[in-house]
Amino acid sequence: MSEFTTFAGAENHALRILVLDGIRDFEVQVRNDPRMMDHIADSDMSLEDYRAMHDRIATKLLNNEEFDHRLFDGDETQFVVALAEDGVGTTSYQNTDAGQAARMRDEQIIEKAKAMDQERRTTDSSPTPAATAPPLSERTYNRATLAAAGHHLETGDWDAHRKLAQIAVKSGYAAEVTQEYFKGAGTDTPLEHKIEILDPGETAPCVTPGLRLEEETVLGSTISVEQFTPETPHGFFGPVTPLEDAPTDPEGPGNPVASDAHLSALAAQPPHPSARSTGPSLT
Repeated sequence: MSEFTTFAGAENHALRILVLDGIRDFEVQVRNDPRMMDHIADSDMSLEDYRAMHDRIATKLLNNEEFDHRLFDGDETQFVVALAEDGVGTTSYQNTDAGQAARMRDEQIIEKAKAMDQERRTTDSSPTPAATAPPLSERTYNRATLAAAGHHLETGDWDAHRKLAQIAVKSGYAAEVTQEYFKGAGTDTPLEHKIEILDPGETAPCVTPGLRLEEETVLGSTISVEQFTPETPHGFFGPVTPLEDAPTDPEGPGNPVASDAHLSALAAQPPHPSARSTGPSLT
């Protein structure tokens, strides 16, 4: 047991949910509130810096079942507190005993995160080197968890679908992301996506590595199927989703944006045994 403030079990899960909610709220404000961009412009960090910080924190929270401040670097614990507080701010608590109990739990989580941040600051100012955190190993997920997370993604979220597919490969599986583009259909979601989690042996061969299908339907829509396998772990487009190459009208609705919604979708799933990166889990 660590001598420091430690998050494990249900408290770890609760902090993770709050932080991911805070990250999601940040992205919503970036898209919809000009004041957020003004705030970023006045800060010492760029939008890319914020997103990189958020991604590092989210990855650490998702990949570690128990931790204290030694898991984090620099100002990451301060960001954990701020994001968790934003997450609380986006949560609607019902005026019931259960709702108020959830509010109290989240407030206690915030106070504990603040204690962790203070320990990090005290340790950083101490002349004695702090003990280093154990090496960060990337967490893997079983097929049921990955599939359930996929069902929680918004159909228009291209980036989150592709990121989840890449996590599926790291967990020992394969995945296919189907994209359908409805050109001139007068819909708010001209791009729709779905993901299928597969065993590597279930995938069909591709003439073009990472791209199993690209065709136009009789109704005029365009369908493409990007395949993610151990041989093509980043699919056809690579590790970063080429949002600027989306077929949608830049001035129209439904343009895809950078997204970490897959992290919230994974965190919302009930605990399951992890898959092994060397092969699919049997659970």
